[in-house]
Amino acid sequence: MHIRYKIIRYPLLMVGTIIILLFLSPFLLSWITKTALSVLDGGQVRVNWLNTAEILSSYPRLQFQFSQDIEPEVVTASFYMEPVISGTWNWLEEDLAVWQPDTSILSGQSIRFGFQNPEASLDSNSSRLKSIEWQAFIREPEIVFLKGAGNGKELFKISQNDPEIEIQLTQTDGKIVEFTISPDGEQILFSKSNDRSGLDLWLMNRNGQGQSMILDCGVDRCSSPDWNPVRDDVVFTIEKSGNGTSFLHGELPRLYILNLITGTTTQIIDDVNKVGYDPIWSSRGQWITFWEGMDGGTVILHGSSKEVGFADPSSEDTGCWSPEERYFYYSDVKEEGLPIVSIIYQVEILTGMRDYFTGSDLFDLGYNYYYPVCHPQGQGLLAVVQVDPKIPQRELWWVLPDGSYEVVFNDLSQIVTQFSWSSDGSKVLFLSDSLTGLSDGSKIGIWKTESLSSQQLFSDYVFQVNWLP
Repeated sequence: MHIRYKIIRYPLLMVGTIIILLFLSPFLLSWITKTALSVLDGGQVRVNWLNTAEILSSYPRLQFQFSQDIEPEVVTASFYMEPVISGTWNWLEEDLAVWQPDTSILSGQSIRFGFQNPEASLDSNSSRLKSIEWQAFIREPEIVFLKGAGNGKELFKISQNDPEIEIQLTQTDGKIVEFTISPDGEQILFSKSNDRSGLDLWLMNRNGQGQSMILDCGVDRCSSPDWNPVRDDVVFTIEKSGNGTSFLHGELPRLYILNLITGTTTQIIDDVNKVGYDPIWSSRGQWITFWEGMDGGTVILHGSSKEVGFADPSSEDTGCWSPEERYFYYSDVKEEGLPIVSIIYQVEILTGMRDYFTGSDLFDLGYNYYYPVCHPQGQGLLAVVQVDPKIPQRELWWVLPDGSYEVVFNDLSQIVTQFSWSSDGSKVLFLSDSLTGLSDGSKIGIWKTESLSSQQLFSDYVFQVNWLP
């Protein structure tokens, strides 16, 4: 009996040992590989640039894999870039990190970057990086736009140097509804109608290749996407179909976040009575601003804690953020005093203190200011300005922090519908059209801050436009 027990016990022990080894084998293999590479490299850590490219956007996202786990301070001390450009590291794993510049890099120039041995002041017991260097060219941004084509809309792009040559990126029989662009300009995410009256989310590269569905929304409508500036997260809305076939009795839009790495979606607000329209990320991706409807107004929500940082129940404007996320700007009707005008408020997000941005002389003009777009370097903001309350047409101004302003567009036979800064703040991209032609799409215009007056008009029948870094 004793002998039989041994015979049964040891095979079970052996099976258990094998299972444990199989479970740990990936970790053991990884550890053995990293140790072997470290020995071969004389104790130095090797670096691999994962998304290597000869041409980069002015706001690149450089991803580096290290041959073994390494202290972040060693990486920070070892990394260099010429010309010198400040940036921020984001660690995905202990051996995987992403570097992004704090401000955009000047386009049209070459850069050199890499890793070299840090200063001797670092702990001598710390790992050392093996020296390596790369070179890349910072490309000029292109322009991507949603344009009327056939019975629907398709995505196109043009170069600023050859605006007459339009490159069609999608051929979907006019099923594209809207789009957003990754901060590094390498990918375009768009909403596309399906055969069930819903809207799915699709992804492709900047040249229109590799088109694939990333979120099957079925009979629901997934729309209003906005890409986080520092992470691969997209905030968007879902309008669920009421009866599975029609939106006549469907629900109002709810806010969700789609993680592009894991493919998971997370509802932002658990309260079923809360809705959200037109969500946007803050300049560093910490906050989400959205419109909660006529009864809720504008709301700022922290992306992680989901706590409300600020709210204005009377505003319909999701506004814009200063580069460091200290201030939030939005338009609303002035609460007291005469004349009754729409002004732009400045909110310090940490304290909630609110003040006028278009105050003093600008307010005394009696003009209405709407929909600010913040300069990426903190040099004021763009705003549409109604200079005559008797006519609906509006000018486009660049309002500087000192209260002065430059007129970007003042053709009162036209109305400006969309506008945005280039990543370096040197140009303004906008759409303009007559009031009678808004349903047919607008024209693309570009304004250069250097000359303050140069304008170029490009393609017509455009419904949405954005920079493609």
